[in-house]
Amino acid sequence: MLGAVLAVAVSYWFLLGFALLDLLLYRIVGDLAVCYRCGVEMASVAGIQQLGLFDHHTAEIYVYEGEQVVE
Repeated sequence: MLGAVLAVAVSYWFLLGFALLDLLLYRIVGDLAVCYRCGVEMASVAGIQQLGLFDHHTAEIYVYEGEQVVE
């Protein structure tokens, strides 16, 4: 029983540590603009706040746009 409680407590400390690391990296890197067609990531782009959020569905459409299924 004690082992189960300690495992959960330790796991939460690891989760907290990685969440703080993620927050630190977000603060350092900041926002990026991503091109759907070529996938290039651009930092410090003028007007980046006016761009919409990245949409994974739209990105998939661009990735598979030129591929043809051979049956």
